[in-house]
Amino acid sequence: MAVDMAETIIKYSDNDSVTDYANSVIELQEQEISQMQDFLDGKNGSGNTHWH
Repeated sequence: MAVDMAETIIKYSDNDSVTDYANSVIELQEQEISQMQDFLDGKNGSGNTHWH
């Protein structure tokens, strides 16, 4: 959802500060999404794929 909102801001805003911030949100969210996907794929580095 944050990525979608940031993409909308980039599409419609002419404010460089706002679009720079939106780009940073996208970058950070994509990193976090990748980390979460690694956990779901069992690539969390601990060898433990079972969580409670």
